[in-house]
Amino acid sequence: MKTEQFEFHVLHTESVYSRGGEKYLYELLLRIAKTQRVHLYLHAISPKWKRLYKRAGISVTQLWRPPRLFWLLLPVTLLINFLELKRVLKQNSVVFATNFPMNFLGVLISNHTICHCFEPLAIFYDPVRVASLSKFSQLCVAVAKFLYAPLDIWAYNTTSVLTALAPSVVPYILETYKRNPDIFLPNGVDTRFFSPKPKKWGGAGSVLTIGHSTDYTIFKGTENFLAILASLSRSTVPFVAYISESIADPQIKKQYESYIQKNHLSGVVHFVGNIDESRLADYYRSLDVFVYTGSMVSAGGSTASLSVLEAQACSTPVIRSRGDDQEIQEGITGFYINPRNHKHASSVMQKFYMLSTKEKSAMRKSARKYVCDRFSWDATGRVLLATAKNLISS
Repeated sequence: MKTEQFEFHVLHTESVYSRGGEKYLYELLLRIAKTQRVHLYLHAISPKWKRLYKRAGISVTQLWRPPRLFWLLLPVTLLINFLELKRVLKQNSVVFATNFPMNFLGVLISNHTICHCFEPLAIFYDPVRVASLSKFSQLCVAVAKFLYAPLDIWAYNTTSVLTALAPSVVPYILETYKRNPDIFLPNGVDTRFFSPKPKKWGGAGSVLTIGHSTDYTIFKGTENFLAILASLSRSTVPFVAYISESIADPQIKKQYESYIQKNHLSGVVHFVGNIDESRLADYYRSLDVFVYTGSMVSAGGSTASLSVLEAQACSTPVIRSRGDDQEIQEGITGFYINPRNHKHASSVMQKFYMLSTKEKSAMRKSARKYVCDRFSWDATGRVLLATAKNLISS
């Protein structure tokens, strides 16, 4: 059977915001679409993502979903989506599916499935995420988990190939699904776009410019980031911090702003909103250091961060949570911290600030080189394409 060109069908829940998962999927499919016909099926998509996929020659089909009560009406959603997909997909179609319920649909429809697990579904398996919900929501989640977690587990254990981002997520996958990933499809960076501009490091007494990105969930650990800044403010290090957002949440933002005001950080901590992709590289370039404080007890918090890689590609060193031991090199491209130890984390920032101009310059160059050498969308795309071709040939 010829495998040079085939139909590549992708099932994903939604592409609405500018989160890492949505950017990840787009970058992968952009490369697959250069040689294959790619069809994307999802429940929701923003005009921006629809425009970008159309420009890439990728067809987009929006599947039915109820306007509310998603989990309550999931059986109806699954049935309607199954019938719609069964109409256009054959049993031997190559299907790349992501999180539940798309992994379940993919395995039902095709015997040539690649299911990708970013991390076990947080709303089912992450006690920290569940604990952040209201009591009523926790009850609803418990019922949904009882009903649907077996389907999620079955799908990841039945799929032809199970893929994951990196080894750091394997313990979480093993604990939940009792299966090792077959192949890793790591994050990549467009190093032509995310690239450095010449920057002169300030000398002693210059203001340390710190960056951070939030989605206002427990995963990003922004509450810890602010507490670290509060600790840093009691040192002699002058600093200013800029917080970007991938998703807006006015209610949580008010809580953060109240904390900022209470801890006398109003003049040095600034929210800059959602930064368009076209200006994102300039944002990273404007920073002296990027700080990632993802939760160390949540798979979605501490394992992988695209912003960490993008910042380094722009020659910006990174201070990040422990959890993923491959995204930075300790003492070479940045530093690891325990974001819950605010005092020690702020001392690491002070340590970075006190580095000589020569040391900071070397760290910036190393950060760029490290990402260029190890994180390539083209390489990840080739692995996914080869995996799909092997499925067809088997």
